[in-house]
Amino acid sequence: TKFMPYDRKLNKTTLSKVLKDMFYMGSFVWGKKRHNGTHELFVNQNEWQKAQDIAAGRNVGKVKQQNTIPFAFKGIFKCAVCGRNVTAYLAKGKYPKYTCTHYETNCTQPAANEEVLHSEVQKLVHSVQTSEAGNAYLKAALKKSLEEKREWHGKGYEGMLQEKAMLNARLDKIYEDKIDGRITQDFYDKKFKEYTERVEKLTAETANYERANINYYEFGLKILELANNAEKLYEMATPEEKQELLRFLLSNSLLKDRMPIFTLRVPFNLIAKRPPLGERQAWGGQRELNPYCEYHKLA
Repeated sequence: TKFMPYDRKLNKTTLSKVLKDMFYMGSFVWGKKRHNGTHELFVNQNEWQKAQDIAAGRNVGKVKQQNTIPFAFKGIFKCAVCGRNVTAYLAKGKYPKYTCTHYETNCTQPAANEEVLHSEVQKLVHSVQTSEAGNAYLKAALKKSLEEKREWHGKGYEGMLQEKAMLNARLDKIYEDKIDGRITQDFYDKKFKEYTERVEKLTAETANYERANINYYEFGLKILELANNAEKLYEMATPEEKQELLRFLLSNSLLKDRMPIFTLRVPFNLIAKRPPLGERQAWGGQRELNPYCEYHKLA
């Protein structure tokens, strides 16, 4: 009744035009451009969009339901052809598939079946699991990395703490001098600003160091855990846990012609490159496996 005279009925065609008109949710088009109006709103933007979904024949309930399905490989890949994200959906309501979003592109890459991806991921996970001999080298590399971290981290962190203590002492001094009238207000304000800005910066930097320190230990133990039990952990994992495990193992992996192209992080890329178990006498990857630099990237 707000949109039509009282003596006329609201037919379907008119109703469709009304529902699509952005004017009722606060916008209008002028000169082929969209503008925000200042008039009173009939509906908010969420209600207007819901009307568009229903009018277009979209089943909003199904869309929401599909977005909550825990697809194991959703968010892991990008399209190798156009670079768009790879999203997941249920074909015929029950078969998980992964495809390029095709956002603003005519990409013709076909959808990949989850069973195929699962099979390829199983091979990948197997490749990063080490034997007892390889595990010994990995442990030695982690210990070597710890020695280097202690030397590097200790010097940098202690230096920042010392500088912060010195600045706090200077703040105490200018505060006392100001109370006793030995310095002017302008001089106090200038130095107070200089010292406090540096203290705040050092506080943030030391917090980053401490977070990196924690990340280092977590990263090293995850490497060891995956090298020992990657296959078992993957098979027992929920879809959400599979996503977390793969994000830890992989970096910038792609999907092309229904097949994955994996890019492993350090040191898993080096573990996967080692000779097959039956073709090697010993694996001398200790130096290469040092994750010391990689954990800083993840911090």
